[in-house]
Amino acid sequence: MKCLVTGHSGFIGSHLVDVLIRNGHKVYGISRTDRNKNLKCHNISLDLRDDSKAREVIESIAPEVVFALAANAAEGKSLFSPIDITTNCVNTLFNTLVPSIR
Repeated sequence: MKCLVTGHSGFIGSHLVDVLIRNGHKVYGISRTDRNKNLKCHNISLDLRDDSKAREVIESIAPEVVFALAANAAEGKSLFSPIDITTNCVNTLFNTLVPSIR
């Protein structure tokens, strides 16, 4: 099965990628930065807040399953910028799931 994992470099995402690959799935991971890539999957650098680019990339992958785990992990930032953090997370989720619906 072709799987897309956003947040694949994080704690939960990296373990999920390991399990998916171990079970024979083809895994694509999307990350905003080039740091902390999971070397076991196909890595794509993309800021999912860019809706047109996100749509283009996700439609080209055509995943059968999407695991949307991307989030802003800046500890404590939500206390000082709750609207920014919430908007970021919601837009990222929306831009990930909408192109995946066929």
